[in-house]
Amino acid sequence: MPSKKKASLSLLLLGLLALGLACQPVQGVRVARVIDGDTIEISSGERVRYIGVDAPERGAPFSREATRANQELVLGRRVRLERDVTERDRYGASCAMSM
Repeated sequence: MPSKKKASLSLLLLGLLALGLACQPVQGVRVARVIDGDTIEISSGERVRYIGVDAPERGAPFSREATRANQELVLGRRVRLERDVTERDRYGASCAMSM
């Protein structure tokens, strides 16, 4: 592997490790509503947008399929969220990964 690729891979791995260390777990929240393919509403009423997921927005091609898939995975279930270092996205939703 050329040294540039090794260096890039090392930086990527370090970045992922730093991101993982910066996340703060929130245990057992219930998904009350699925907004779309990458956004949910938890039982407290807070909207949470998934980190690293860019699903089609409402009205865009495949938006219904993305929303349905999200519903099948999490609607009504308890999930663990890992918060991002960026607390809110540009729409005001919390940023987190669903585990």
